[in-house]
Amino acid sequence: AAAIAYEYTPAEYQRVLFNRRRTAIGTPNELRTKLETIATDFGVDEIVLSTFTETAEDRFHSYELLADLFALRPREIPTFQES
Repeated sequence: AAAIAYEYTPAEYQRVLFNRRRTAIGTPNELRTKLETIATDFGVDEIVLSTFTETAEDRFHSYELLADLFALRPREIPTFQES
């Protein structure tokens, strides 16, 4: 309730509006479109994502869903072996 009643300063509200351009919430198709738009707007070919969930399992599942959405598959990462 306190968060809903909070009154932003003009500077805080400008930050909120700026950050909304960098967030994505929605259905899988909406997310794909939004993430592709963010990448285009910022001129990048890679995006680092952080999802906020109550449990680690939910967070990992969200990453699995995103990987499926973009048809991403795990890569083999070479390991360093000491001699």
